[in-house]
Amino acid sequence: MPTIGVFNLSGTLKQQQKELLARENINIVELEKTEIDKALSLDATVIVDEHQENVSESCVLITKLREKKHMLLWTYGNEISEVNRMIYLQLGVDGNIISDQGQEFFLIVRNALTGRKALLEKDHEYSLRKSPTSDRLELNPDNQSVIVNGGDEIGLTGLEYRALSVLSKQPKKTFKYDELYEKLWGTKRVNGKPRIANIIFHLRSKLENDPVNLSVIKTVRSKGYMFVPPTDKVDR
Repeated sequence: MPTIGVFNLSGTLKQQQKELLARENINIVELEKTEIDKALSLDATVIVDEHQENVSESCVLITKLREKKHMLLWTYGNEISEVNRMIYLQLGVDGNIISDQGQEFFLIVRNALTGRKALLEKDHEYSLRKSPTSDRLELNPDNQSVIVNGGDEIGLTGLEYRALSVLSKQPKKTFKYDELYEKLWGTKRVNGKPRIANIIFHLRSKLENDPVNLSVIKTVRSKGYMFVPPTDKVDR
């Protein structure tokens, strides 16, 4: 049974949302701000700050919780300003949830937990090789990172890791923006392009510091993105 930790900085999850999670056998544990170690042992964490009165505390919690890189992590509030959303995402949260999303909140959490379980059950030494005897690009779910040439390890955020995982498992397949959005957030959105583009931008900036990985993520104009193994030279 997956377990979600909840830090109630102000307010709490709505009762309906708790009941929906309980029906899916998702356990909820309320945490004190000092219980970081306990939170790190769980599958996911939600930081509740209904009126966004504790932004600094939220940022401190996010930073500490990201020590366990593959943990799912969300912020939750009645309203979360665009500035705060971007701050939280840059610190590494998987999403910002508005309290009135109701069943959508439940679906986001359930689908993310299901996806996380599937990823962790995969062979964490799954890798993509340039050729049978070449260096490799290896995903490491334990550290939520990518290993280059069998040595250099690049840390990724939760969303960056999942985006690379989704794209790399089907090389040369074009994933449309909305298709990627659904795979990352577990819910459909008509215009998910801006958020997807932001994730890919940061992912590329990390990967392309290594010349082996130049252009591994190709933009397919007006459609989405494609993973191209390092041996294939393409124009972005």
